[in-house]
Amino acid sequence: MIVQAFRRYYRSWFPHRPRPPLAQAGWHADEIVALLYRYWRDRTYQPSEAEIRGLLVLEQRLFWLHATGRRLIVRLERRFHGEPEINEAKWLEWKDRR
Repeated sequence: MIVQAFRRYYRSWFPHRPRPPLAQAGWHADEIVALLYRYWRDRTYQPSEAEIRGLLVLEQRLFWLHATGRRLIVRLERRFHGEPEINEAKWLEWKDRR
């Protein structure tokens, strides 16, 4: 009974936030690409050295986000199929080789 009261109290103070739609992430990615295309299509635009560095940083961030997203998607696919998210046997095998 105490546990149920605590859960109700906790939920009233910290409600569950709904997940944003996946389409929203796609829109943001499309906006980034559209912005880069606008820079590329403007033939009169001459980027400064600082802007080139900023674009290279953006490129690196996009690569890291892609890698992280891919890892998370693989884990969610495994969860969907009822498989363990991490293949423990693979890691134990690697650990034994050392």
